[in-house]
Amino acid sequence: MGSIVWGIIGTFFALIGLIPFFGIMNFISIPLLVIGLLCGIIGICKKPKEKRGASIAGTIICALFLLVAGWRTFVGFSATKKMADPNNIEKLQKSTENLKDFSDSLNELSDSLNSESK
Repeated sequence: MGSIVWGIIGTFFALIGLIPFFGIMNFISIPLLVIGLLCGIIGICKKPKEKRGASIAGTIICALFLLVAGWRTFVGFSATKKMADPNNIEKLQKSTENLKDFSDSLNELSDSLNSESK
């Protein structure tokens, strides 16, 4: 029974962790799901066959969402590593400079049009 409780709590955090910018919740869900998985495995091994249903269900829930949370964490780390690449940072800086130049030229054009209309 404990594995289902751990699984439900861990699943809640894993589902929140799927939302962009909430991936940090996987650092809470993964330990909870591992505890639930261990409780489920112990329950399956220790309980008689008639009372294993809750342990089996909890083990399946924990294993499934442990894979989901692990995948989401891996994707988040990969994206962060890719964005921290120096080449990407240089491209971002160049794009920012180009946008600033474009904004300045639009402001100058707007100022000249406003001064002509007066």
